[in-house]
Amino acid sequence: MSRTLREISLRVKREYEEYGPRCTIAPFRITSLSDYFEVFKSVMKGEIKFWFRGHSDFTWKLAPSALRYRREDKRDKALSLLSDFKRFVEIKLNNPPGVGEQLKWVQLAQHYGLPTRLLDWTQNASIALYFACLEPDKNGLVFVLNPVDLNREADPHRPRGDITESCV
Repeated sequence: MSRTLREISLRVKREYEEYGPRCTIAPFRITSLSDYFEVFKSVMKGEIKFWFRGHSDFTWKLAPSALRYRREDKRDKALSLLSDFKRFVEIKLNNPPGVGEQLKWVQLAQHYGLPTRLLDWTQNASIALYFACLEPDKNGLVFVLNPVDLNREADPHRPRGDITESCV
């Protein structure tokens, strides 16, 4: 790790511990692109493809938009919008997803701004950084997830591996 990287202040560290996500945090203050990528060099291993997600407010939960509502009736309403979306959009699309292609419908609905059960991730660390920096007056963060380890963890027929998840 370079000597140019500065650790986050004790105050910010305490805020992350109290209000932030429950994952390993790389406790460095990022002030430039070179800082950002230097921190990732320490997290990344080999040729593994990682997924990234940026939050411009570190207190936001890692939850899909349709599940962010506190009240159950609002969550149910958000999830039920998909059937209305299918009805209205199906006639306007040249090649709509088929009846059995539920995931494609959900992806399309999310693309058009409907709340869904999907959570966007990217393989581009710079895109995640963009979203983490949208509110410059707030402390943001970037989640880093190893999807291979996550799948190993979720599949009981494969050997169990540790999920590599970090935040910057």
